[in-house]
Amino acid sequence: MSDLPDLPPGDRTATPIPEAAYTFYATHFTKLAFRGSIMLRVSEQEAEDAAAFACMELLTRWSTVSQPYAWAEKAMIRKIVRDRSHRLRWRPWRLSGSQADLEIPLPLHCPVDEQNQVRDVFVALRQLKLREQQLMVLLVYGYERAEIAELLGITTNYVYVIISQAREKLRFLLGQETHPVSLGDGLDSVRRDDPVLVLMRKALGWLQLGMQAKHQAERREGRR
Repeated sequence: MSDLPDLPPGDRTATPIPEAAYTFYATHFTKLAFRGSIMLRVSEQEAEDAAAFACMELLTRWSTVSQPYAWAEKAMIRKIVRDRSHRLRWRPWRLSGSQADLEIPLPLHCPVDEQNQVRDVFVALRQLKLREQQLMVLLVYGYERAEIAELLGITTNYVYVIISQAREKLRFLLGQETHPVSLGDGLDSVRRDDPVLVLMRKALGWLQLGMQAKHQAERREGRR
C-alpha cells in the first residue's frame, strides 16, 4: 500500500478540525484500507481510495461521531459497494495453485502449524461463491445480520440464507461437519465458539498481520 494520502488542513478561521481527527487518520488509515481489501475482495488501491474518502468524511463530522473507527469502516464499505456497483465486477477470492503452493503473506513469527491452518482456510474460502465469501468475512469481523444487509444493499433473510449455506460448506471443507452449531435467531450467538468462525478469525488475523508486514518491508525498501 502507498504512503498516507494528504488530507485537507482544515479552515482554521472557521471551524477547525481537531488534532484528534488527524491523529485518528494517521493511526488508523492503513488498518482501514487493509480491512477493506480483505473484507470485500477489492484491490489495495481501491481500498485505500475508499478509506481516504471515509476518513475525509469523518473529519467533517468529527464532533458528532461517537465511535470514529466503526463509522469510518462502514463509510468505507459503503463507498466500495457503491463504486463497484456502478462500474466494475466484484472479484472472488481467487488463489491459484494447490494448498501446498498458495502464496499468502504471513508474518515471520507465524508458527508452521498456524501457517497450515491459514492455508486450509483460504483453500476452503476460494471454493465459495463471491457473495458467500463477503458475508462470511463481514460476519467474522463482527457485523450483525442487519448491518451486513444494510451495507451491501440486500435483505436480512438473504444474509441469513447465504451465511447458513456458506458455513455448511466451510464446515465440510474444514472437517468440522460433525460439530454443528445453530445460528439461532441472530448471528452473534455463534461468534465465540463456532469452529468455522474461530478458524476464519484466526486466518484473517494472520493475513492482516502479514499484509502489514509486507507493506512495511516495501516502504523500507522504497526509502533505500
